[in-house]
Formats: sequence, C-alpha cells, structure tokens
Amino acid sequence: MTVAASATLLSRYEPKHPQEAHLMKLEKLIAAAFPGQSPGLPETTPVTVVTADSRKVRPGAVFVAIPGTAVDGVRYVPEAVEKGAIAIVAERRVDVPEGVTALTVPDARAAIADLAAAFYRHPAREMTIAGITGTNGKTSTALLLRSILEAAGNRTALFGTITYDVGDRRVPAPTTTPDPVSLMGYLREALDLGIRHAVMEMSSHALVQQRARGIEPAVGIFTNLAPEHLDYHRDFADYRAAKALLFQDLAPDATAVLNGEDPASNHFAARTRARVLRYGTNEAATVRAFDIESGPRGISFTLTLPDGSSALIRSPLLGRINVMNSLAAAAAAHALGAGIGIGIEEIRAGLENQRDALNRHDRLDAWTSARIIVSHVTEGARVAREHGLPSPIIDNIYMHHVVTESGERLFPAGMKLLSHWNLRDEIKANYSSGDEAGLERQRTVQKVMERIVDQTIPEIAINNPHVDWNPYTNEVSAATVSDVDEPAPANLAVSNAPEPNTRYEVLLGTYRAARQVDPYSPTAPTHIDRSFIENREIPEERVVAMFEAVLSSKMLERTGRLIEARLGRPLEPFDIWYTGFRARGTYSEADLDAITRKRYPTAAAYEADMPKLLVG
Repeated sequence: MTVAASATLLSRYEPKHPQEAHLMKLEKLIAAAFPGQSPGLPETTPVTVVTADSRKVRPGAVFVAIPGTAVDGVRYVPEAVEKGAIAIVAERRVDVPEGVTALTVPDARAAIADLAAAFYRHPAREMTIAGITGTNGKTSTALLLRSILEAAGNRTALFGTITYDVGDRRVPAPTTTPDPVSLMGYLREALDLGIRHAVMEMSSHALVQQRARGIEPAVGIFTNLAPEHLDYHRDFADYRAAKALLFQDLAPDATAVLNGEDPASNHFAARTRARVLRYGTNEAATVRAFDIESGPRGISFTLTLPDGSSALIRSPLLGRINVMNSLAAAAAAHALGAGIGIGIEEIRAGLENQRDALNRHDRLDAWTSARIIVSHVTEGARVAREHGLPSPIIDNIYMHHVVTESGERLFPAGMKLLSHWNLRDEIKANYSSGDEAGLERQRTVQKVMERIVDQTIPEIAINNPHVDWNPYTNEVSAATVSDVDEPAPANLAVSNAPEPNTRYEVLLGTYRAARQVDPYSPTAPTHIDRSFIENREIPEERVVAMFEAVLSSKMLERTGRLIEARLGRPLEPFDIWYTGFRARGTYSEADLDAITRKRYPTAAAYEADMPKLLVG
C-alpha cells in the first residue's frame, strides 16, 4: 500500500467535510474566529479545510502551525503552502509568498479550536452537551448517561475512549477526546442528522490542549481522581488543575455534577460558577443511593433525587464502582431536567437497560470463567517451573558453552542469557565493539535465536552448563570446560534431540483459552478486537496503515543504505536492532563487565548496595 493509499484508509475515520455550498470564505472565517482581526481579503476565496496536519492540506486550506513538544509546526509551513494553503496561522511571524495570508496569534491551540468552530458553523451552540472528566469511570458513565437520554427519546452522539458514535456511524477512537477540528466536524455531522445531544469524555490532556474549546457543556461531571498521567503532568496537583479546567469554564446556568465522596470535589466546587450537584452514598450527596446490594448477578439500590422522587434500580453491572457511575449519570440527567423529557422513570429505564456498559463489564459468571481460563495458562507455566517440566519460555542459554564450528568460545565464562530479551541486548551491545569478533558474536546469537524459534534447539542445551553446543551444526557434546561450581551429573546423556513441542502446546493452549473468552465479549468477539478496541489501543486498520506507510517509504530504503555505509557491510537480519543512531558510552561491554564484577564480586555485595541504587 502506498502512502497515499494509507492516507485514504485513515480518512475513513474523519468527520465528513462541509458541502461546497456551505464553505465559508476566508475573510468571513477569520472574522468569525477572531473578532476584530481583518486582513482585508476579498470574499472570493473559499476555505476547504482547517488543519494542523500538513498531510491533510489541500488547495484552499487554512494551516495552523502548532508548536509541539518535539517539533514546531512552523517547520511544515513551506509544505502547506506548496500544497495550496491559502492562509497560515502561527504564534510567530512567518514568511509566506504573495497571495497567502499570514496571521499571528498568541495561542495556536486556541486559534485552531476557534477556527474549527467557525468553519463548521458553531454546531456546539445548537446542542446540549455533557462533559465528563475523572480518572476512572468516564466511559461507563458516558454510556449510562447516553442510555438515559435515549430512553427519554433524545438521540445522542457519544465521544469517548472506545468509539466516537455519530448516528449510525461508529468510529474507533484514536484519543479519548477528538482534536478540535474533528470534534467540531463530528458535532456538525450529528446536528445535520438531527442529533441535538452529545456526551463527551474530556481527558486531562484534552483540557490542557484546549481540544474542547468552544464547547459549553450544560453539565460537567466528575467521577473520581487518582494519580495518573504523571508522565505528562508535572505532579498530582498539576493533574488535578487540568481536570479543574472543565468546571472553571462552566457557565453560571450550567451544573457541576461532583462525586460527594472524593476530596477533589471541594477543589472543583470552589472553582466553578455553575450550580453544584453532588452524588454519592453519604450525607454530602443530594443524589443518593440507599439499600445497596451487590452480587454476582449485578447491583441494586434505591435512587433518590433532590426533587424527592425515588426508584429502585436493578442493574446487571457489577460492583460499587458502577453504583457511583450510575449515580453520576443519574445526577447529570436530572440536571438536564424535564425540559428534554427526563424524569425518574427515564433515569431508571436508562440505567437498567444499558447494553453497551454491560458489554464493557461482563457478568461475573462470564468474567470469572474467562479469568479461570486465562489463569490456567499462567498457573500451568508456574507449575511447569516448580516441577521441572518444560517451560513455555526458553530459560537461560550458557553462552560460554555456545561454540563455533571451529570450537571457538566467543562469549565470556559465566555469561547466561535469557531468551529472547538478553539475546537481543547482546546483539545490540556488540555494535560498540566495531571489530570482526563482535560481528561473529552477533551472527552466533542470531543462529541461537533461529534454533529457538524453529524449535530445533537441542533440549539438553537449554539451561545446561555441562554441555557445549554448536548452533550452526546443531550438535551437542560434553563440556570441555566448566564455569559453574556444581559438577556435571555422572550419568549425563548427551543427545542432539530437539526440545519437545511443550512451548508450542502452551502457546496453542493460550490461543484456545482466548477463543473461549470470545462468547463473553460480544462487542469485541476476538482477541485482536479486545487488544485494539477494549485495551485503548489505536484501531487495527490504523496500525496496518502505519506499518504499510513506513515499509513503503523511501526513507526506509535510505536508512538501510546509511546503516550499510556505517557498518561497511551488507545488512543482516539482526541489524533491525542497530543502535548507531543513539549516543554511546565510552566503555565497552567487556570494560563494563569488569567494573561490575569488581564492584559486586558476589550476589550479597550487590544486594547490600541495592538501597543506594534505588535512591539513585
């Protein structure tokens, strides 16, 4: 597949573009997005797309150069202009040819959100939108709230971790919250279908990056807060501050629905102009659950609302977490009110008949069966180790006893490598040697890995320092040197017989176990679906498209030629682990081994120094 074909595949997941009759002229778009700024353009130039991705630029595009953490979008301005962009928006002055408009803005992320909203004719202004933030429970709460809205006869779009649902179109979600251009496009698409309600998960990343700028939620919902994404946020306080942005921006006539049992709610309540409605099981809550029962068939509780109405809720969802998720959805639905036909009966019907949330949280009997199946595989591996049975994983290879065809020992005494991570790392380490011996060690490790993969490795060569093994000829003989303390068994029977099929059988058993889980996951009925949909990874089609784009790229061929030039030889299979593009240390592997052995002559010495190592 070509790069162009891959781009076509990815475009299937984008919102539908406005019809030509609805395209806005550049002058009007700029005036709508940035009141007070008017570059004096003729009104004859139609805008075809607003984007921050130079790959999506086409004639008539407005390209917004966003400064990223690694690359500044200004770098792609020449490419955008060459592809036909008619306007460039950036945080600093950029040079553009005559006929191209350049605008300087203080915040490029805010600018693209404002441009997107204007380009799609401000769809959010005509919709009732609920935004949900928190660490856990966002997706289930979103699904429950949508179920309540639709039980009251309100068609509802959904944007969350798993999918973006617009009418009958379900798009696998690449991010929890869409980028601002996609979001406004999806909302316009929904509105054109007659859908006037939307439920959105709003991640901390999205709030900080202003992806939902231009959205004015009627309800903002907080589920709970626990340390997460601290690789992105400076600390927990910074993470909490990101979540608070949703509530700080709520209008006075909106409602902040807060978890009455989470301390962070007080922080958010102090920072919002909106009416505050708390839910939970304690006295701080005005939307409460009483008489909670939880069992293997689901949960039940009595729901009470601030207006005095109540209902017995019986849900097939499991655990107390789903009591809280149900309360959050009920509180939000109550806040949206009778004006859209929501009362206690619609809330009850929506909570009890929620199918999508049920599919995310399989019934306990099905879930337990799946856990038992998978646990048998893990338990089998543990029992195999304890009882000396063949393991599904190759254990140590004693590398000093791996010999070449001439009988040469390429690796130092005492070296044990675990398959396959240590073997791979040994290949990487030998790039720094820069000599023929290092290359020979790499080729030998590759041969060892091949024998492991095709299961021709002699069984006796695995985790055994008492035999020498030539992986080229695959012959085994009694070791002529010893680098371990224990003597060889007196009755050691040397054989070239390959390992049995135990590893394969274990892998096959794992596959069969995964197949048995399929009936209990109706929305993701295969292991691949569960990996790419339920585990929050990008859709399989996108992975395929990216791989095909990379593998068909001219850059890949150029990179291969560069590596060949650096190595001074043709590429070999193990060169996929070439490390020459990273800065290397000044010590060779042998030097590092010597330093380590001197510092830690015994395992006890290493253990004694462990506290210092952990402190850093």
